Parts: sequence; C-alpha cells; structure tokens
Amino acid sequence: MSKIKVEKIDINDNYEYPVRTKKSLPKDKLYKEIAFVRKREVVIDDNLSSSDKVNKIAQDLDILNKRYIDLFRKYLFIKLLSPARFDPNQTFLTEFNSFDKYLNKFHDDLLVVSKFFASFRIKYDDTSSSLGEIIEEIYRLFDFSSGLLDDINAVIKKYFNEFKVTTHTLIKDKTNEEIEDLIIRTETELAKYRNIEDASDYITYNSSKLIIDVVNGIVQAKKKIKGDISYRFFLPNDDIISFEFEEWIRLFVRINYVKEKMKDDIIMSSILKEKYRELETKYAIMIINSEKRRSK
Repeated sequence: MSKIKVEKIDINDNYEYPVRTKKSLPKDKLYKEIAFVRKREVVIDDNLSSSDKVNKIAQDLDILNKRYIDLFRKYLFIKLLSPARFDPNQTFLTEFNSFDKYLNKFHDDLLVVSKFFASFRIKYDDTSSSLGEIIEEIYRLFDFSSGLLDDINAVIKKYFNEFKVTTHTLIKDKTNEEIEDLIIRTETELAKYRNIEDASDYITYNSSKLIIDVVNGIVQAKKKIKGDISYRFFLPNDDIISFEFEEWIRLFVRINYVKEKMKDDIIMSSILKEKYRELETKYAIMIINSEKRRSK
C-alpha cells in the first residue's frame, strides 16, 4: 500500500486515544495521534481467567485482521477508480490521502500488537501486567477501526455512491492482491497517455486485434476443456472498426459467464492469460472514463 504523507489531517479531531500507562508494549512504535473513542465494541470480562482472556484476545485479533482486510479492499476500490473523480478543488484527494495515512497507522499498530501478543502467549503468568495492557490496545484498535470504517464509508457515499453495477463487478470476484495488480496495470497503461479521455479514445479504435485474439483463444480453450462455444457468442462479426463502451460491457459479461462456469480454467494458458490481462486493463480504463463523464 502506498505511503502518502499529508501535512494536514482533518478527521475525527474531537477524540483522543485512551491513556496507556503500562510499559511492556513497545509504545514508541504505536500511533499516538487523534482517533475515535466510542462505546466499547468489545469487552473482555475482568472475571475471566488469564487463559480465557488470552483466548478472547486471539479471537479479537482475528476480527481486527479481517476488518483491516475489508478496509483495505474499500481503499483499493477507491484507489482504482480515483481517476474518475472530477476534483478541481482537490477535496477528494485530501480526504483520500487522509484515510490512506490512518489506514497505514492502523495496519502498523495491529502488526505491533499482534507480534507482541504472539510472543507473550508462548509464556506468561497470571501476575503479568502485559495482559491488561494488551487488552487496552485491543480496545483502542477497535475504536480506531470503527472510526476508519465511518470515514471510508463517508468518502464512498460522497464520491462513489452512484457508480454503476458494472463498475463494482470489475473487482467483485478478485482478491485484494488481484485488485492491487489491476491498479498497477491500469496506472502503467494510463501513464502512456496525456489523460484518461485520450486513453479511452485510443482503446476504442485500436483494440480490435486484441479482442479477437482473446475471444478466439477462449473459444479454442473451451473446446479442449469441455463442450463447445462459438465465436458469435462473444462478438457479432469478424470486423471491428471501433469498440464502444457498451460493447465492452457485453463482451465482459459473456467472458465472465464462461470463466465462472469453467472456474477460470478457460484462461490458464500463459499466452491467453497475458492477453486477457491486457484486455481487462483496457476495460478498466473504459469503465473509469465512463464514470468520470458521469461525475462532471
């Protein structure tokens, strides 16, 4: 994930972290700026035995790790589609960069606490003060993540709430790592052009060979694997002078249908896989450009 430095952070400035008084955790590595403090989302009962508290902490850390993955996925969705935002006053960029910084801090803190807990769990005694300190950090991380969830949902609602279903299907079945890869490919491709409009225009009129190669590759692979499917299922004719956005949507609806039925085996050959990735990158740019037009 990118590390973006922001001079001014304008979120959640009415709240402060709970005070930490213990000394065992490496507090110099934990974030100490502003964050949410709210009604306790989780409570670890003081009456539990030490072993039960340790088990509860392990469960809560699993929840926090899953929450980070979900937050990171929302972050990636916004990052992929950020070129679609018409942002003359840079307000979107400021808010997004703020979230970027806080998400990095949450990830780093979660990593510090998780590593310390893993070491602590191997050997501890009931008199250890570190157990109470870890519990306080668990509370703080839940507070922190809740604030981040509010912030990212507010950004999505403000800037991305009206995106088409087509846009969401672009990443629906992808892992976070696959979305990151798509972002890198899209940014690399866009860097070849003056702006996203020029990229979209070029792709519209210069993608015929790639489209036909991918479709023919899928048709041939389908014959080898299971059953038969015709070229006409994907494309109405052999001559493609231009390929408009609506045609891209129809093509990928059909490709995704076949991929789902074949569990992605259809594009496993190395040559076809690379051509498909190139085609998918161009499709992503077409989607982003379409959303940019709608946002103006």
